[in-house]
Amino acid sequence: MKATELTISYNDIISDSRRHQPDTMTIREQACRILPKKATVAIGMRRTGKSYFFHQHMNDLIKTGRDPDSILFVNFEDDRLMGMNAKNLRELIEQYFLQFPQFRVDGCVFMFDEIQVVEAWQQVVRSILDQEKAQVFLTGSSAKLLSTEIATNLRGRSIAIEIFPFSFSEFLSHKGITHKNSSHPAAEMRSRLQHELRNYLAQGGFPEVINLDNIAAREVLQGYVDTLILRDVVERHKVTALVPLRQMLLQILSNPSALLSINKLHGDMHSRGIAVSKDTLYAMAGHLEDAYLFQATSIHSTSERVRQTNPRKIYPIDTGLAMAYMRASQRDIGKLLETATFMALRRFCKHIDYYRTQDGYEVDFIIQSHDFEDILIQACAQMDTADTRERELRALQSAMKEKKQKIGFVVTLELEEKIKCPEGLILVIPAWKFFLEPQHWLSEH
Repeated sequence: MKATELTISYNDIISDSRRHQPDTMTIREQACRILPKKATVAIGMRRTGKSYFFHQHMNDLIKTGRDPDSILFVNFEDDRLMGMNAKNLRELIEQYFLQFPQFRVDGCVFMFDEIQVVEAWQQVVRSILDQEKAQVFLTGSSAKLLSTEIATNLRGRSIAIEIFPFSFSEFLSHKGITHKNSSHPAAEMRSRLQHELRNYLAQGGFPEVINLDNIAAREVLQGYVDTLILRDVVERHKVTALVPLRQMLLQILSNPSALLSINKLHGDMHSRGIAVSKDTLYAMAGHLEDAYLFQATSIHSTSERVRQTNPRKIYPIDTGLAMAYMRASQRDIGKLLETATFMALRRFCKHIDYYRTQDGYEVDFIIQSHDFEDILIQACAQMDTADTRERELRALQSAMKEKKQKIGFVVTLELEEKIKCPEGLILVIPAWKFFLEPQHWLSEH
């Protein structure tokens, strides 16, 4: 579409930006990282709050004295901007500087929401970074602005920030529950936090659904997934095998924390008369992971062959999404707790594996970070029976011995204790406490 065919003038776009007042919102705890001459890019699944994350930064800038006119915010999914291309975008920027020439010298901020809508936007963003005194912030549908694609398109000129659904701390803040300094809460607050932890596991952390009833929340979350499938998988990757795609999606969302074997899934579909190749299933899993529908852990090994030949454990990006697709008979609070524990770790650490000992016992997580040595973590809702307690602790102790680690962790729903063992110390921590400060717990010990 040519510039003259746009249904809105550049002056209208700029005026809308000047009138735009960021909404009052729940403050996200993630920092907005900024590096000179690099675009800051928010990536993540749809509806996790990428745009609001930058609204929050916009608010912070204005509060610290930045002239609101020095910030140009444009949402390219506005129907009036349909068909905008690189030429249009350049003209918009030039019109902005024509109105506010002082910001070409003093500096400005460009916030481009859903930038992937603009054809050949990468060229324009690169030229802004090279030629203008401007900070650039970008958001887009997750599969359109993956960090790998950004790295290619902007040639190392960007820094990616992953935006996930609310953490437990943000969930509490969104509900107006004060929770700071809650390591040793009074009895009433402790009960409240335990109660809200169960709500968090059931509802998840997508901002829009937290205060909805169960039926409405399920419909909204399933709508998110339908949009993701259509825009980020079917349209983008030209996927036509919709029945196998739906079957894989149900397998992932209704079985959180399960091992996903493509070979087994292929055999199951074949037995039910669903024709699809293994290569297609591998590609579909990649598309869904790229769109941030799920995250995965591989078996812990220094051998890449071992990592590739063993199935990965799959975690939906949010427990609410899992609940929206699980039948009542499938709902297992232990699986939800393990998924939420994974996400609590994933927010600050990308290198998470599961660990299998030489004698065949399994530990849910082993994390590796620049800040920590290898840390072993189990997630277990209850350890109220002798068999469960023995099974969970035996696996952890075996892994601690093999990895020569003197401390291990068990995240539970409510139990809290310290267990001394020949291998060292096992800390059993209630999830409401661990989720509020996971890095504190891991770094302190």
